[in-house]
Amino acid sequence: MKKILLSIMALGAYFTVSAQYHFFFEANGANPGGLNTEATEYPVGGGMGAGWAPVLGTTNALPTASASQTIPFAFNFNGGAVTTYTAMSNASISFAASPSAPSTYATVTMPSATLPDSSVNIMGIQGSGASDNIVSKTFGTAPNRQHWIHFASYTPSTLTGWTYWAIVLEETTNNIFVVDMRANAVYTGITVGIQVNSTTAYVTGAHSTLASNDPSPTDNRYYEFIPGVQPLTDMAAKTSTLAPIQVLSTGPFTIAGTIQNRGSATVTSYDLNYKVGAGAVVTSAITGASIANGATGNFSHPTTWAPATSGNYSIEAWATNINGNTDLNTANDKVTFSISVVDTVVPRKPLLEVFTSSTCGPCVAGNQNMDNVVLPAITDYTVIKYQQNFPGAGDPYFTSESVNRRGFYGVNSIPRMEIDGEWDQNAASFTAAIFNSYKAEPAFVGINITSARFAGPQVRIEGVITPYATLSGNLRYHVVINEKKTTQNVGSNGETEFFEVMMDMIPDENGNVLTSLNNGVVTNFSTFSNMSTSNVEEFSDLKAVVFVQDMTTGKVMQSEWMDVTASPASIDENATNATLNVFPNPSNGLVNLEYISAETANVTVTVMNTLGAVVYNANMAHNNSTMKSFDFSHLTKGVYLVNVSSDKGTVTKKMIIQ
Repeated sequence: MKKILLSIMALGAYFTVSAQYHFFFEANGANPGGLNTEATEYPVGGGMGAGWAPVLGTTNALPTASASQTIPFAFNFNGGAVTTYTAMSNASISFAASPSAPSTYATVTMPSATLPDSSVNIMGIQGSGASDNIVSKTFGTAPNRQHWIHFASYTPSTLTGWTYWAIVLEETTNNIFVVDMRANAVYTGITVGIQVNSTTAYVTGAHSTLASNDPSPTDNRYYEFIPGVQPLTDMAAKTSTLAPIQVLSTGPFTIAGTIQNRGSATVTSYDLNYKVGAGAVVTSAITGASIANGATGNFSHPTTWAPATSGNYSIEAWATNINGNTDLNTANDKVTFSISVVDTVVPRKPLLEVFTSSTCGPCVAGNQNMDNVVLPAITDYTVIKYQQNFPGAGDPYFTSESVNRRGFYGVNSIPRMEIDGEWDQNAASFTAAIFNSYKAEPAFVGINITSARFAGPQVRIEGVITPYATLSGNLRYHVVINEKKTTQNVGSNGETEFFEVMMDMIPDENGNVLTSLNNGVVTNFSTFSNMSTSNVEEFSDLKAVVFVQDMTTGKVMQSEWMDVTASPASIDENATNATLNVFPNPSNGLVNLEYISAETANVTVTVMNTLGAVVYNANMAHNNSTMKSFDFSHLTKGVYLVNVSSDKGTVTKKMIIQ
């Protein structure tokens, strides 16, 4: 029998209780259950995703209680059914009837008579600032929903800075999660706990936030409060470490991942199991382990998996026979993941994005290193340089798109460079060896730019995107127009020539939704830009860049470029031979969409906010001319992009809700 030793990973804090709740701390860079995947942990009114409902507003000089809020599903607290909660600006909620808020924001030790009974508390932050709000939203579908109570832009007890937290109620399990989402600095001394009454509470140790400006769940951490006494034996498979796309010729593959001991007894042995689809269960005994209460370890199954053909596979992994005993909580046993096995690999063309400015002294060394040292030594790449609006007045060629693109990556200083959205360093430290390490990674997306033309100030870029695996994620394709050399944006840093300067992103920095992520099913694109008001110096010196990116993780999957050449004929904005009218515009949210084209196939209607988050997506039957009314009155006031897509291309219009 083969022995596998588990390497113990970072241990999440775990505390055992003898009554109604036990809990874990999860630092896995995700939201609990994966239902809330929004990359919009922003202030209310400042980019927060659609669908959040107000609970309690701003400027609460003293702790304030909200109106009673209805829980949208059956939920038990401390063994009894509850139907409502009251949220309070001291970052707490209470299930008690008509609870009163504490008299001050002062941090107290739980349990405390100054706190409401039947409450969930985040001690050490407060809603006393001008931008501090409480909002709520429900994610998922019955019977597996989560209700999020989000404390947006809350103020640490230091009364400086900001931090974002949430209390999450989970349907069916009755679990309560407290999520540390985002903060602009490290704030210490935060305590999380459930208080049953003034004598009974289940409390974590002192917590410190991360200094992370990432608005997505990738840096999130949370406490999970579970009803009941902790079982003696309980193991939960947590994640797969097998890459989601595998090349058939490189098999067989090892089923590997992470597993957590959620029982009170240290795990020394167990049976490790996996199953592919509806196939037979493959089991191997694991001995010599040492996984302490609450610890997470690596697993690696000794029996490899050798798929016979390419395709999509669903795999489950789990543990049984823990220390020779039954797992006493089977609800959390399995991790299920999908693997796309492919037989086609596409060479990767890495995307090099540089944030720079002609008023930035240190940017000179970064640009010289990139342009004069590294680029002559490498091949097969694409480059985009985003001129910025600082230091001082910034580069004359900065645009809102270039500034917002910097914000997407959370870049707050220049020079800065991204390679495929992952390498995040000063461009002066860029080397050919670093580039080659990214180029060596296989790609599973092909981009073919079939046409890049200009006529006067009008530019049209067309092409085809082909997935060679079934992809997942918040993927979009971006179409960018660069000028290969500029000389009229000279600033104060001594540079007189600038290369690969971004002039336009079509339709903007948020990109375009891919119509298909399935293996072999192509997305045709045809994009148009009227660049009459752009910074272009010479239209004969333009380049088109197209890349595919996961907008949640930031990873760029593939890129491609083509020179833009003169067209012998004029370029029509609606080359898809389609017209989209949105009216009234601006509106109060009640709008009509009129789509006119010679096509008779169904089309897809997508509405995105200015951060690129999709707030509406649906198929619409179409036959030459289609008129349909929509009610978008639930959306936050602002500017949105309405895309109507077919296999002939996409037509986009701006929509303003006021």
